[in-house]
Amino acid sequence: MTEMPNPDDYIITRKRKLYKFALFQTMTNCYDDQSWGEAKSKIVTKSPLIAEVGAGSGLFLTKLASLHPDRCYLAIDRKSDRLVQGAKKAVTDKVVNINYLWSNADNLGRLLPAGCADEIWLTFPDPWPQESNYRKRLTAPKYLSQYDKLLAADGVLRFKTDNKALFDWSKEQLATNGYKVVFSTDNLHGDNRLATDNDALVMTSYEARYVKEGKKICYLVAKAN
Repeated sequence: MTEMPNPDDYIITRKRKLYKFALFQTMTNCYDDQSWGEAKSKIVTKSPLIAEVGAGSGLFLTKLASLHPDRCYLAIDRKSDRLVQGAKKAVTDKVVNINYLWSNADNLGRLLPAGCADEIWLTFPDPWPQESNYRKRLTAPKYLSQYDKLLAADGVLRFKTDNKALFDWSKEQLATNGYKVVFSTDNLHGDNRLATDNDALVMTSYEARYVKEGKKICYLVAKAN
């Protein structure tokens, strides 16, 4: 049996990243590819399931989970030292309806069963501005194909970004890869079509900073045809 890392071994500043990695491995709401296999059947069968791909710190989804205790949430990111922030917040605030999965978006089809997600969130993903890197964008065709398989029959994809060029490019990808955009705005927090209790208005850490700086936030909701 593999020995679990001890976070206390990495508490000093120069090993801070290793400390977060070790802490993630010891938390009961956190999973990696190996430990996920045992927990998956218990978590993804709960409905409704809302997942965030590229969740970063996981704080955004943790906030949504606290607002909707009747729903099940799963924050997914390729860096465990980021996800552990949300995991710690969930423990502190006693938010029990969210879990954190350390894995790459390329593994979604292997880690999650088809039709399991009522919602998939993409919030402020890396825009990968160089054209040679467009395939790495989380709204690139290879990822849209995976989301399509994971979404339930009436499931939706929700996308937020401050990057207008990425937003417009993403809408083109959605249109040519079997999705229908059912709501779109170039100014999320200035759009009076949204009810004040809409989850889209809950801000990520980046978003709060961008809005304070006067930046407009783009947002859309899409369904697979």
